[in-house]
Amino acid sequence: MKVEKVGESSYRVRKTYNGKRYDVYFDHEPDDKEILETVADKLKRGDFGAIKGTFGDACKKYVASKRNVLSPSTIGGYQKIIRALSEDFKAIKLSQVTQIDIQSEINRYSKGRAPKSVKNLHGFISAVLGMHAPNMTLTTSLPQKKKYDRYVPTEDEVKRILDASEGSEYHIGFQLATLGMRRAEICGVTIDDIHGNLLTINKDMIYDEENHLVTRDNTKTEESTRDIYLPDKLIDEIKKAGVIYDKTPAMLVKTLHKYQDELGIPRFRLHDLRVFYASYAHLLGVPDVYIMKNGGWKTDYVMKSIYRNAMRDKTDEMQRVVTDNII
Repeated sequence: MKVEKVGESSYRVRKTYNGKRYDVYFDHEPDDKEILETVADKLKRGDFGAIKGTFGDACKKYVASKRNVLSPSTIGGYQKIIRALSEDFKAIKLSQVTQIDIQSEINRYSKGRAPKSVKNLHGFISAVLGMHAPNMTLTTSLPQKKKYDRYVPTEDEVKRILDASEGSEYHIGFQLATLGMRRAEICGVTIDDIHGNLLTINKDMIYDEENHLVTRDNTKTEESTRDIYLPDKLIDEIKKAGVIYDKTPAMLVKTLHKYQDELGIPRFRLHDLRVFYASYAHLLGVPDVYIMKNGGWKTDYVMKSIYRNAMRDKTDEMQRVVTDNII
């Protein structure tokens, strides 16, 4: 049996069995015993002939198979990942993809990118191989996840931003974010979704696979579909404006950063106003079940592990109360 090196890290062995020739690929140079055991194992499992085409072809087939069950934004995310893969990697025959090839691709992609982005790309590679080459086990080394040092704004900082934005077309959106709404939900709801003091959240605005903004007639999760209470003052403001928010999601974030810079407030994400909501509600003694329901969280695990952040100014205040009573 002749072992041929067919790539930087691939070796091919052609073995004839019962008049048929089979190609077996390894990511290292195998000995005769390993070749015979691998061929026998593949024949037993019926693996031969099941993997055809390049990895790029497999990516397209995977996305096509998911098109009717995943959201347009998720499909669009997959398309971006495919474009981010190197042409050399996509050109490798699916039957020849090795762990070393995958590790090399991950090493290339990791340069200058966040660990989360690398993890998402590797997850996509794993999913594609899981559908087309289920017997391949990945042992890829990924960059260590960086802990996100979340900045939870203080009550004073939030009020300063709301005061500064009062009268602008972004003021309503910022207020809704402090009530626990996601950016996509703020951009998706309309004035017709208001009934009395209740705002029904049953849709959101997302980017489709062509990167166009579209309104989706459902929310991120089943639990995200909910009603939230709006105070009379906010209801009157919405009625006067005749709209809730009709700009792009990006402009909402960009404008938030503008106010933060003008007011000398450290930059934080619009999503962190949702964090502020959960933290503030928890501090006021609102039971977790209601915080979870109002915020549209599926379980309390995420809420407790990520969103239950005691606000710095209130933490200091509570510490002083305890200290003054003890000493």
